[in-house]
Amino acid sequence: MALTGLMVAMAYRQILATGKPAWQQGFTLLELLLVMLLIGVLSTSVLLSTPTSPANTLRAQEKALIRYLRLVRQQAVFSVMEIGLVYHAESLTPVFFSEDKWRQNSEIPVFYRHKDLDWVLQLEGEQVTPQTGFIEGESAPQIVFFSDGLYSMFRFSLAIENGEKIILDGLHTVDLDE
Repeated sequence: MALTGLMVAMAYRQILATGKPAWQQGFTLLELLLVMLLIGVLSTSVLLSTPTSPANTLRAQEKALIRYLRLVRQQAVFSVMEIGLVYHAESLTPVFFSEDKWRQNSEIPVFYRHKDLDWVLQLEGEQVTPQTGFIEGESAPQIVFFSDGLYSMFRFSLAIENGEKIILDGLHTVDLDE
């Protein structure tokens, strides 16, 4: 009997300390899920706020530009029309040749360079000055993809602040499959 009274006193003391009977001690499933959710949200915010390295940005821009150039070439072949790219300081704007003049192309998206990178276009070894705009019928693209799969030769230099640079020439960029 004394043992039972002692057990009741201990259980009563635990109920007073935690607010739960001894057999309900521990965390509920809801409490565990809430803690896991908070840990997930905090770790995601840390990962997203961590800046990417400039070298990774350079490699990502290189891959994106290669995919874009291949897309424009494929579009020129499949649509059986000449598609050009107008080189701007911040972007490449697609245009197509129709009725003896170059017109803006809305089927292919504009390619924007990453804000932390510099790029330079060269044609036949000469650096090209970026255009400030495009006037239908008066402006001409610097890079042209023809409907038979051929294209004008070009060379892009992508560079980041620390001096790391990647050179993309048309022959190795557009012709090789991934």
